[in-house]
Amino acid sequence: MNRRNFAAHVPAALAGAALAACGGGNAADERKPTFVFVHGAWHGGWCWSEVARLLAAKGYASVPLDHPGHGITARLPAAYTAKPQDLTALATEVSPLAALTLDDYRDSVLGIIRGLVAAGSGPVILVGHSSGGATLSAVAEAEPTLIRRLVYLTAFVPVRFPTVLQYLQQPAFAASEVPPLFVADPAVVGAARINHDSADAAYVARVRSAFYHDVSDAQFAAVANLLTPGHTEPWEEVRDTLNRSLRGWSNYFAYGTCRPAFRGMDQYVTERVRAFLARRHKVQGRGNRRFTYDVIHGERGVLALERLPRPASPWAWQ
Repeated sequence: MNRRNFAAHVPAALAGAALAACGGGNAADERKPTFVFVHGAWHGGWCWSEVARLLAAKGYASVPLDHPGHGITARLPAAYTAKPQDLTALATEVSPLAALTLDDYRDSVLGIIRGLVAAGSGPVILVGHSSGGATLSAVAEAEPTLIRRLVYLTAFVPVRFPTVLQYLQQPAFAASEVPPLFVADPAVVGAARINHDSADAAYVARVRSAFYHDVSDAQFAAVANLLTPGHTEPWEEVRDTLNRSLRGWSNYFAYGTCRPAFRGMDQYVTERVRAFLARRHKVQGRGNRRFTYDVIHGERGVLALERLPRPASPWAWQ
């Protein structure tokens, strides 16, 4: 189903799901469900507005919510709003959303659902699109009794891997148009950053091709002004990206006396990760007490090169 038909077809499908969840809608004492909509990366509750309108016309209540840091609560990097943009700074400026995690998205949705159920507005059908699927799974695992049905609308359903970014790095996504749009390393800025306000017409065309290739120019222009540049990556994604780089670097220097170099690299990584975590968690000072070497390379799971097992020399004989 293409995005142009999204608003026209989704309400009917969701209404059908609602009737099925309520026993087909034949029982007079059955209440209609309330739909709670979870948007995907870089979007906001606004992307569900037309769906909500069409559902309301059929008598269904809905709540298109904003994730923290998105929609009307969006916080943008200074380099993103600068005119002209500072692309070098945009590639390194830590995201204002870096402190947010999947847990924050989960808890935000849970707060809304708990309120609806407590007020008698249930049952709730929770609908998520794209990366919003990860939020759906987290919510359902935390409070399964609050939800009548989950609807993953072209959404990720994390099973084998815990994060969306890990799925994007799999061979099945090799042709995806999204990762090449990233203008910063998520491990550096704490978010998956796309420059929706770019002055580069070719880049904007690629953004449109990836997300809105089948809408009108006017519709895309309106939407582009609502998209946010950064979608927060959970710490696990930041850590895994960093660990892949560290492991690759260690494999490159696989043989010989590498311990002094590895010790120096571990010290550098520890300092950089500590500074990143201190900013993400708004810790005053440098974070030395909270984010010690053992915390970073133990609890937080960052590889310590000096602790990695060393391979035997290729010239060794058994």
